[in-house]
Amino acid sequence: MIVAKTIIMNSKLLLIGLICFLSTINAYAQNFYTGVDLSYVNELEDCGASYKDKNGKPGDPYEILSSAGSELVRLRLWHNPDWTNYSNIKDIKSSITRAKSAGMKVMLIFHYSDFWADPGRQWRPAAWESITEDKVLGDSVYNYTLRIVDDLNRSGLLPEFIQIGNETNGNILQPRNNTDLDGNSPDVYPVKWTRQVALLQRGIDAVNDFNQELNKKIQTIIHIADPKEAMNWFSNALTNGLANFDIIGLSYYPQWHEMGVREVGEQIGSLKEQFDKEVMVVETGYPWTNNNENDYANNILGLDCRLFTYGGSFSIETQRDFLIELSWLVKENGGIGVIYWEPAWISTTCQTYWATGSHWENATLFNFEGELHAGADFLSYDLNIMPAALGDQSVIFKVDMETTRTPDGVFVTGDFTRDFIGGNWSFKKMDLTKDKLYAFETTLPGRSQGAYIFYNKDEWLDDFREIVPASCANVWNTHREYIVKDESMIYHFSWGKCEK
Repeated sequence: MIVAKTIIMNSKLLLIGLICFLSTINAYAQNFYTGVDLSYVNELEDCGASYKDKNGKPGDPYEILSSAGSELVRLRLWHNPDWTNYSNIKDIKSSITRAKSAGMKVMLIFHYSDFWADPGRQWRPAAWESITEDKVLGDSVYNYTLRIVDDLNRSGLLPEFIQIGNETNGNILQPRNNTDLDGNSPDVYPVKWTRQVALLQRGIDAVNDFNQELNKKIQTIIHIADPKEAMNWFSNALTNGLANFDIIGLSYYPQWHEMGVREVGEQIGSLKEQFDKEVMVVETGYPWTNNNENDYANNILGLDCRLFTYGGSFSIETQRDFLIELSWLVKENGGIGVIYWEPAWISTTCQTYWATGSHWENATLFNFEGELHAGADFLSYDLNIMPAALGDQSVIFKVDMETTRTPDGVFVTGDFTRDFIGGNWSFKKMDLTKDKLYAFETTLPGRSQGAYIFYNKDEWLDDFREIVPASCANVWNTHREYIVKDESMIYHFSWGKCEK
């Protein structure tokens, strides 16, 4: 009887465990956000902007994007801007109301500035300009953050996520009167980690204290531009005491950040494993055209944004594929979201700080007529299905050895021959096919790129390595480059030349 009861009890525990496990899987599967930053929308509509869905039906941009699959809206907050009537607390309340009415969660960004905060410019608010002690500055961060969050809560507009600072790569809260000719703060670098951590921690503490006092669950985000810098930045920050925040936020713009989409995914996996934090791409953007048709405001994103794994060109389809594949790679590597920056910033009569019109009209998710286009498809894409373009593609490396002796064979080595990510390269022996033509065939992931080079002996000596002409030594000025798109590729050259 005791044995029977034990079996029944163990069966119940096993069933409960299985239910909990499946619930965890379902919760994780649902915990990926695709979203949009709509900070400009109120201002644009006041300047006459109108929006349509994919069928050409006019509508509210919040509702249009929610229906397209957006689950989250990101909104910036400036302290007390005197140059605009927007992105202040009044405007934020209007925007959060619209987001929640459309069924979307909200991420609020504290810039802790009256102006744009970014990696090169971190101006403190004018109201804090005269503060000389960092402790008082930290108290100002704490009290201001707590006051805003409490105000939003009392108004029934509490955000689900709060970002403490914006692109805080460099020292935050710098005096505005100390700037260079481009408006950047020369004291932003090098980072003074003790000060940096102390100030950011005060913002984090304000949200955490609010959560504890009122039993809320706002998640905090620390946001860094450039995935490539994130590992070093967070290593330094955590070593210097940064604690009790929830999410690592990243900006990823191919125009400014060297990584390809696959590298970003891998970096997110590394960050999550190294720091035991959730990771989210809170800003990204990619043009669908290079045209600037509707105004005289120069486009921020241009030809330098091109990813050659996508053919090096712009189109709505390319923008869509980039966003779908980035989102899949982020999720596959354990990230929890991708947010597109200002998809609705179409051209209007609005005056920006720099010009009239939009500096982003070529990178929106709406066309020049204000109609939602296919770039927005990433918002609703089933991320349980890998995009076909990311699958393995056949790649053949060929080298003609007519003018070079090959008594020890011919080899290719490169990024694709690593034994693990970040590991050492190995030699891959090439097969003689005909007339001193050697080939090595393999499969590589779509949308990947890297370096490779040929050797005529499997030893790491310069005597056996080909000398690649400068005009085609695209990596490190010494190595050839492979670029895998969404189709099979053949790389065929003569030894030491840029042609077959």
